[in-house]
Amino acid sequence: MSTNVRIADELSLLLKRFDRIGFGRNGVLDAEEQIAGWYAALPEPAQAIARTHLLSWLSAEPAHEEAAKLHYTTPDKVQALSISLCAALPIPEAWEPLSVAARDGRFQADPDCSERLADTLARLADDR
Repeated sequence: MSTNVRIADELSLLLKRFDRIGFGRNGVLDAEEQIAGWYAALPEPAQAIARTHLLSWLSAEPAHEEAAKLHYTTPDKVQALSISLCAALPIPEAWEPLSVAARDGRFQADPDCSERLADTLARLADDR
């Protein structure tokens, strides 16, 4: 199994653990800390693959594909998680696509995404 496939599978399994709804739960949005811990344990080459995979979730099609593997998660939640992880890990290469998304108002309609986008851009700007 290639490293790319292994990373994608491991991320999907992590999301499945949090694919639930209910009082006090935010579904996959609660996976941020678990994913950050998993990411920190990866060697650098695997971290680069993980960053690429997480960044892909900013686009609609990969977010839809990931959400389709789950029961209670919508693509916008996958995108919101991706945005948060861009700051939490951090993923410096996210600055450009997130800046363009903010300028174009791409995530403005979704409150989870728009709030996280502003926070993430502020945190990434501090690191620049």
